[in-house]
Amino acid sequence: MDTPTLGSRLKQARLRAGLTQKDAADALGVTYQAISNYERDKCRVQAGILKQLCVLYHISATELLQSSAWDAGKSGLFDSAATDTERMSLFDLWGVPEDRQAEYEQLRRRLGLVPEDRLLESELTGQEAELLRLFRQIPEESQTMVLDMIEAAAKVRGSGK
Repeated sequence: MDTPTLGSRLKQARLRAGLTQKDAADALGVTYQAISNYERDKCRVQAGILKQLCVLYHISATELLQSSAWDAGKSGLFDSAATDTERMSLFDLWGVPEDRQAEYEQLRRRLGLVPEDRLLESELTGQEAELLRLFRQIPEESQTMVLDMIEAAAKVRGSGK
């Protein structure tokens, strides 16, 4: 099965929005031939036009740009990328297929793009998850008190006492 191209995804989004190529062209101030060329992958869609298409078609850029799978060529290039930064650039360029979602999240954490306090709950130990569940149940002023106690305990431990 072939991976849909940007052009075919643009066409699907336009049709879902109930618009003709002329409707889209008129809304963007371009010719219907330009819309046709975008949908047939005959010319590159400029970032500003892509943003306008997303608004017009009621679709996010991520949804529009992200393909459900990478072809062998993309996978090979990704796997041969030398650095985490290069890999993240490829994710930014091509989107994140479902089968690489976990890898993407790990890469974001390694690059510091996700604060440590935003770790996935699935990564918590049983005790940590229980602590978080209970913490969320108490009033905010009690949460502040608990955090103060934990910070004090961490300082005591850090000083070797």
